[in-house]
Amino acid sequence: MVLKRQPQVLAYGVSKSQAEWLADTRCVVDSLTLRRRLIRGWDPERAIATEVAPYERRKEPKGVQLWRHDGEEKSLYQWARDPRCQVTHTALVARIRKGIPLETALSKSTRQHAGFGETRSIDGWLKDPRCKVPSKLVRRRLADGWDLESAITHPRCPTRHRGPLLEAFGEQKTLVDWCADPRCRYTPTGVKMRLQSGLSLADAITGEPRSRTYRKRAPYWSVLYRAYGEEKQLAEWIKDRRFEVVLQTFLRRVATGMSPEAAMSKKLVTPPKP
Repeated sequence: MVLKRQPQVLAYGVSKSQAEWLADTRCVVDSLTLRRRLIRGWDPERAIATEVAPYERRKEPKGVQLWRHDGEEKSLYQWARDPRCQVTHTALVARIRKGIPLETALSKSTRQHAGFGETRSIDGWLKDPRCKVPSKLVRRRLADGWDLESAITHPRCPTRHRGPLLEAFGEQKTLVDWCADPRCRYTPTGVKMRLQSGLSLADAITGEPRSRTYRKRAPYWSVLYRAYGEEKQLAEWIKDRRFEVVLQTFLRRVATGMSPEAAMSKKLVTPPKP
C-alpha cells in the first residue's frame, strides 16, 4: 500500500507538514483554524503565529451549557476537540449524561483503580513505569479479581494461557511449542485430532498418516438395460435419441419397478382402468 504524502507548508525557512507545524512551539492555533487559514490564502507564518480572532471561534448557540475543567470553560463540543479528550464527542456526551465527572469522562477508561496510595484509570496505570505487563493481560487480571498492584507488577508467566505441558522424548513442552518443533510433521489442528483419536504424543507428531478408506461409487454407467429389443449399458442409452428424460428421473422410475423402455420415455403410458 502506497501512503499518500501530506502537503508541505513552507514557513520560517523550513518545510513541514501541517501535523508537524501543529506540534511546533511557534504554532498557537488548532488544526481546523490552521487549515482554514491556509485555504483562504494566508501567509504560512502569519497563519501559524497569529492568535485566534473572536470571529474565527466557533459560535455556540444560545443556551449551550459550558463545562469547567483545569481553569477553562468550554462546551462539550469544544472539549471533544481538545487534545486532552481521548474519546469521541458522542461518547463524551453519553458519559456526562450518566453523571460521570468531566475530568473522568475525558479519559478512555472511566473506572478508577486504587493502588500505591493513588487512584487512576486503567490507561493512567498502563503508562506508569511500574507496569511490567501488556494492557490486555492487566485488564484480564483485574476482571479475574486481582488487586491492581499485583496485576501490573506480577511478571508474565511464559506458558500461561498456552495450555498444559506435554511430555515426549524426555522433554516437556506445550502443544504450541511441540508443533513448532522440527520433528513435528503436522499442523496444530492435525496434532490435536491425532491425540483425540487415542495416539500418544510422540506418534501424533512424528507418526505416519493414517490411511483413508473411500466409499466406491455405484457403477450406474455400466449397468445393462434392455429396451426396444436392444441391450446396452446406461452410458450408451443416454446418447440414444430415444432416451427422453434426465438421468435422475430414469433411475427413480426404474427403482419403482418401471420397465427401462417406459422409464426412458418422456410420456408415461398409463394402463387403462378396469
